[in-house]
Amino acid sequence: MAKIIDGKQISLDIKNELKEKVAKYKEQGIEITLAVVKVGNDPASAVYVRNKEKACEYVGINSKTLALPEETTEEPTEAPTEEPTEEPTEALADNPEEPVNNDSQAVVE
Repeated sequence: MAKIIDGKQISLDIKNELKEKVAKYKEQGIEITLAVVKVGNDPASAVYVRNKEKACEYVGINSKTLALPEETTEEPTEAPTEEPTEEPTEALADNPEEPVNNDSQAVVE
């Protein structure tokens, strides 16, 4: 027999669990930031990024988005990650499903 699950409730439970973990990091003086480099004007990507920003706000994580034009090449997308920042970077994520005019792996590296 199939079991019906409530995806929205499961999502909320996960977000609430993350919210608690983020609060513990903040108590230790650790701030977490999700940095996104969005290339182009794909509406689906805009929705994806906006949803990530909302999720970050809900759990208490900072978010930063650098939006670049569609004709952006690899060189400019590499530049922001090379600049020194006050915040250490633990991980970078790329949206490999999104078609881009450059090498996604090179941008992440």
